[in-house]
Amino acid sequence: MLEDEHIIRSDIDIDGVIYQFERREFSPGFSIVLPKSFDYMATECVKRKYPYEERPSIILSNEDTTINFLFDCMDIEPEELSSRLKKYKAAVRKMNPSNVFFSENTIELENGLNVACYDYLSSALDDDIYNLCFITDLSTGELFGCFNCPFDVQVQWEALVRQMIKSIEILPIFDGSEFQGFAYTEEG
Repeated sequence: MLEDEHIIRSDIDIDGVIYQFERREFSPGFSIVLPKSFDYMATECVKRKYPYEERPSIILSNEDTTINFLFDCMDIEPEELSSRLKKYKAAVRKMNPSNVFFSENTIELENGLNVACYDYLSSALDDDIYNLCFITDLSTGELFGCFNCPFDVQVQWEALVRQMIKSIEILPIFDGSEFQGFAYTEEG
């Protein structure tokens, strides 16, 4: 476990790749510290890796697309964070009963925001995948996020990703318009 909560402010070597970090803002209304080198996944790759129609609208990835961050924002009915977390877990379990769940917890951030997290192991065609999912409330709805990577590098990434989750900040919305959800666009 990483002891220094500010570790994402320095360069990190994971499997011979040096990662630098920066705060990135996403519309409508949140920012998070992520690796600088992660970029928007190409649309054709998104369709191949996430073939279902309701895929997350923001997908950032390393160069070889094996390590990914996914974000989506949804307009939801008010409900306790823990209840929503249980519904997400139940949906993941229903999609694939062989998924192995590890932990579930809520992190209270310094800014007062609560983030509910759960992690699990899933199987892909050629590899086991570690998934760390999280949800929190935005002023515009709910932020759903997920990190995934090959299970064999999970140990190097998990504590680091939990530090990134702790960096989430809610940004003010100035235009007063109602949130209608993200639309996936390839940026960068």
